[in-house]
Amino acid sequence: YDQIRHLGFEYEYIEFYSDDGWRLGGVANGDRQAYGYPALRIYRAAILEALLKCINDYSTLITIRWGSSVNKIAESDTGVEVTLHDGSTVNGDILVGADGIHSKIREYVLGDRAPTPIYGGQYGIGGCVERNEIDWQNFTLPALLFSHRGAVLLFPFTPDGNNIGWAIQSTVPEKTREGWIEYLNSGAALEDVRKQYADAGQPVQDILAKTKVETMRGWPPYKIPDIPTWHTNRVLLIGDAAHCIPPYSGQGAAQAFEDAGYLARLLADQTTLTFGYPTIFAHFEKVRKERFAHVRELTEQSGNMRHTSSKWQWFIKKYLMWFYFYQYERGYLRDGRIFEYDINKEPLLSTDQSTTD
Repeated sequence: YDQIRHLGFEYEYIEFYSDDGWRLGGVANGDRQAYGYPALRIYRAAILEALLKCINDYSTLITIRWGSSVNKIAESDTGVEVTLHDGSTVNGDILVGADGIHSKIREYVLGDRAPTPIYGGQYGIGGCVERNEIDWQNFTLPALLFSHRGAVLLFPFTPDGNNIGWAIQSTVPEKTREGWIEYLNSGAALEDVRKQYADAGQPVQDILAKTKVETMRGWPPYKIPDIPTWHTNRVLLIGDAAHCIPPYSGQGAAQAFEDAGYLARLLADQTTLTFGYPTIFAHFEKVRKERFAHVRELTEQSGNMRHTSSKWQWFIKKYLMWFYFYQYERGYLRDGRIFEYDINKEPLLSTDQSTTD
């Protein structure tokens, strides 16, 4: 955290407003007093660079093979052999499948039971503007601006807070990979958003008018149903390969990091290793599924708040949201189950546990 905090924007709260400027409440994403740290909004590329630097520091232990993809997996009682598409093979005691929503390793683990990812229908679209280009009126950032059209997320990215990112969800038919790229680069995505928010107030109108096409980004969300198992005896799925949620709560990558951190603890513990990989993987799956169930519940609640509605529905929804948030101190929801979670407090396996724990 100390290596990347200077690369992003530190904050503690996200403010929730109606589009007429009425503050509805907010969410404590980071709280120095309650959680011991602030939240950090940062470009994903900055995190990837930091992770790659850490990997380079352990180059004698970790090898990266860029452009590789899995063609075949052969599992035995003593290890796993993976054949890559270039014909080369790699061997190890176990295989961890962190290959995302379109996971090939999940197909191996589940066989005919492997689900096909389904497009969620609500395409995430975003862009960037400079803070000094916009009249922010009385809005405090970061913020979510709600209306009957949905919600606009506004977030500073850079440490000085001058680069402001925005994002919305919009109903867009599914496209091919190339089709999504063309949709963004042609300016069609930005034009559709401008039409969707044509009757929006300020600062949304200014933001969309001053957004340049080259800053646009898109996130077509795919989902899978709960899968019956995350593992075989020597192959384990983590991250989106095992569980996938829409981006409404910003917890997708976070859950992958939690998975990796907890798995590392289990594999580094000598007592836990004596139980064998099948038992370790079953324990990992049980613990992480319980955690993921709550995160998914939060994500669904966040997504429901952002859905489009009629103006009359929005009128009612606005007051219900205000009433909900003002049950909490200063109108801020604090969900300790999300932000106080600590993988170091999750249980390891010990000799006095049964294998069914």
